[in-house]
Amino acid sequence: MIRESKRVGNKLRSKLLGYGFALLCVAASALLTWLLRPVIETSVFSLFIAAVMISAWYGGLGPGLLATVLAVATIESLPGQISQAAQSFRAVHGYVRLFLFGLVAILISSLTAARKRAEEALRKAHAELEHRVEERTAELANANRELCVCRTRSNEWNHSQPWVRLQAQSLTN
Repeated sequence: MIRESKRVGNKLRSKLLGYGFALLCVAASALLTWLLRPVIETSVFSLFIAAVMISAWYGGLGPGLLATVLAVATIESLPGQISQAAQSFRAVHGYVRLFLFGLVAILISSLTAARKRAEEALRKAHAELEHRVEERTAELANANRELCVCRTRSNEWNHSQPWVRLQAQSLTN
């Protein structure tokens, strides 16, 4: 019971860390975008796509999707503060670019979540295989011990019966 509640507590803590990390990544991207605005004025997506990738890699699908939503909201709110080139988000082609950013970010989050699920399935399969190998090894060791006991008994019985020994010798000659 105590072990189960600790595992649930650790899982919740891990999820909260993932979501907090996503928030931190998007905030850092927004700050860096604002600080580097003269240099990256035409490519505001770069740092945010990195934030989504890192969030999804660290926290999984949920934090990756949260980072996507926060990045889209942040990008949409930044144009007036960044530069003239970034204000094109208000135009139709700006919304298309933002939509494509969202799709790519969701794809990245989904792929990262699938990778995490595959890694977990592989870990479980490996553990199951190890368990089966241990069981089979124990079964084979028991069978080998039983075989040795039977062979010893058979040899003892053969040596105790002279007529069996004579028959065995005649068969070998």
